[in-house]
Amino acid sequence: MKIIWFKGDLGNQVFSCALYYYLRKKYPHEKIYGCMKAGPSVVVDKYFDLELPKFNKYMDYLLWVLFKFLEVFHINLLRSTDADFKENVIFGYWQNNKFYDRDNKWLKMKLPQDIGQRNWKILKEMKSTNSVSIHVRRGDYLKNQKIYGIDTETYYKNAIAKIKEKMDNPVFFYFSNDMDWVRKNMGDKEHDYYIDWNSGDRSYLDMYLMSNAKANIIANSTFSYWGAYLNENDLVIYPKQWYNKLSKKESPLIFYDEWIAI
Repeated sequence: MKIIWFKGDLGNQVFSCALYYYLRKKYPHEKIYGCMKAGPSVVVDKYFDLELPKFNKYMDYLLWVLFKFLEVFHINLLRSTDADFKENVIFGYWQNNKFYDRDNKWLKMKLPQDIGQRNWKILKEMKSTNSVSIHVRRGDYLKNQKIYGIDTETYYKNAIAKIKEKMDNPVFFYFSNDMDWVRKNMGDKEHDYYIDWNSGDRSYLDMYLMSNAKANIIANSTFSYWGAYLNENDLVIYPKQWYNKLSKKESPLIFYDEWIAI
């Protein structure tokens, strides 16, 4: 028996599902369960056509209490944190593209019948122009500068310059959880687009729109990573420095050779 500990928001939950599919193939005779109480509510199956591992709310609660206890006392017991999967409970974010195919057919979004008039308009503009989605994640990242704080302004300046080398007349579509800052500091307000209306249960529609751009400039965020991954175009720019240098965390192994690191 193996138990996948689901962690993080929507983007990280997709990684957990990818790992679940991988483990089903690797261990076809083992039962694989999910523990869903490790963080925010598990919503990935609401927005994607993905199957979750079986789970039991009582087992979830007991595991959550047990591992909170072990975490407080810095005891590493029963938890597998590397890819040998020797332990019963598989703990981590598992951001590694060896666990899923480059072909994105396994990952399908669940879209409402009507994505909304403004989203249809943006989709039409994206298809008729040399569209470039730019995701700027601030908000929660500002509270975790020691981990996620990178030189944002330099990165986007260089990424936009690279796009202009690669594309004629690019049109930029901005997505952010801090659009007020983006409007004040980035883009051409007369020619660029600022998508700020998909919030709450509809925020995942930003990811859908990103996946339809001709090119993507992603943030150090799994949300825009999956938007770029779902795209059929390969012009993707990502930050080489995924985490703050002081955090000493290594960048995840999720990028492809044809993508451009800046």
